[in-house]
Amino acid sequence: YWLHGLFLDPSRVAAATGPGFVANQSVRGFLLRSCGNTAGAAAMWVLLALAIIGAGLTLARLAHRRGEEAVAVVTVAFTALLVSPVSWSHHWVWVAVLLPVLLDVVLRNDGRVQTVASGLLPAWTLMLLTWPLPSREDEPPGANGIIWVAHLQSQPLHWFGENMYVLAVVGTMLLGFRWLREDPDAWSVAWPV
Repeated sequence: YWLHGLFLDPSRVAAATGPGFVANQSVRGFLLRSCGNTAGAAAMWVLLALAIIGAGLTLARLAHRRGEEAVAVVTVAFTALLVSPVSWSHHWVWVAVLLPVLLDVVLRNDGRVQTVASGLLPAWTLMLLTWPLPSREDEPPGANGIIWVAHLQSQPLHWFGENMYVLAVVGTMLLGFRWLREDPDAWSVAWPV
């Protein structure tokens, strides 16, 4: 495994469906669905993974320094999920930790932080747990995760839906940076532009 480089071959894990399958909600899966299986996509994955590692660990450090330990832990988990070659949809169980963390942020803060966290809480819940669309054209609408029904939509909704986890984490982390880098009281007074 280590001596023969098998750990560098993520396709062996995804032999039946391939690493570009919609269930792979890592940055690598995102790039394979967006750019195809090219050398450029592989190089871009390595570069993005390094940037995400740096940004994710910086955000976790900011959270730790502000006493937001649960935010730091969730940030490290999501960073690992993003940079992994394969992060199947069932690996995203960290959302079970994210939801109470967001609720805690809502209850302990006010102003813009509370408003943003209040919006993220139902958005994450609905996005990951249910979407009222059929999973196949011959089925009635039911509770399906958006990544499983995105293929029934036209572009750009198809692309957006298939890459929802990656996009949602990146957006949530950007908001986390904004919150944690600001003066703790700045968000309760005004949203600086």
